[in-house]
Amino acid sequence: MQKWEYKIVGRQNSADGFVWADANEKRSITEVLNALGQAGWELVSIVSTSDTRTKEWAGMTTHINHYLRRPVEP
Repeated sequence: MQKWEYKIVGRQNSADGFVWADANEKRSITEVLNALGQAGWELVSIVSTSDTRTKEWAGMTTHINHYLRRPVEP
């Protein structure tokens, strides 16, 4: 049976647009996903969420999570 390892890469909305949850990450989404693909990660899903706790962001996408997986070698 195939076993998988999972990774979640997040971005959040700000006044400057979507930025990485990891404040040290400065690359574009394309650069990040290409690097992860080279490391064996496969993007399997993208999920956006809305924060309804504040009127400023109500109904707007506030976070985007990219879900990736790669096979675990036995």
